[in-house]
Amino acid sequence: MYNFEFLPLDKLLKEKYKASVIDKWTFRDILYGKGRNDYVSVSEMTEDIIQTENAVFYLINDVEVINKNCICLYSYMYPNEEHLPTISSGFCPFILFVVGLSEDGTHVEDYARWGSFGDNIFDEMGKLGLI
Repeated sequence: MYNFEFLPLDKLLKEKYKASVIDKWTFRDILYGKGRNDYVSVSEMTEDIIQTENAVFYLINDVEVINKNCICLYSYMYPNEEHLPTISSGFCPFILFVVGLSEDGTHVEDYARWGSFGDNIFDEMGKLGLI
């Protein structure tokens, strides 16, 4: 569990990583596929990492941002010209970042990320003194 200010992280994700805020249902549909009504709570959707319903969901899918700041993990296993770069191929052409907030919404209690890219978001958070 963490306890640092939310606004600097929000600014980092939106400005440097051009993240867009999405709702939890869009997060669920992106990560698990449409029609997965068995995932209802934030805890279920985040594999029990985020324990609060007071969460903010981000999607990073800007190609320029990803190419500039991220490295494809296990690129030898992921799509080439013969495969579609979709989640069903085992490749996530995006980064999903979820932030669990305090009750008043001012502090981060937990965070998690999903995607097929290594990135420097955690390094940047460290430079800002967040973690």
